[in-house]
Amino acid sequence: MERVARDVLDSLLEGCQVIGFDWRYLYVNEAVALQGRKSKAELLGRTMLECYPGLDQTPFFQVLRRCMSERKHDRMENEFTYPDGKKASSNCASFLCRRARASFPWI
Repeated sequence: MERVARDVLDSLLEGCQVIGFDWRYLYVNEAVALQGRKSKAELLGRTMLECYPGLDQTPFFQVLRRCMSERKHDRMENEFTYPDGKKASSNCASFLCRRARASFPWI
């Protein structure tokens, strides 16, 4: 069943990431890597702040922090600026599971 679940997540057009309670990327699909302009290899096993310095100063990270500390689900519209100045936005939902926090887009 784990292989089936991974195949489903890998095939999504929307980004999906699983973050451990130590803020390390445990899983990312290709859509997350493309959105974040990094390869999956650059993300997996590293912390969010190692990959994206300054992320902890954003409203997005504050929602993730609250989700982790209060063990509650949350949603938000995430607006962000890439290093080259281009802007993008996405709708995000954060969910807790026993071993990590998962983040998915929502419509």
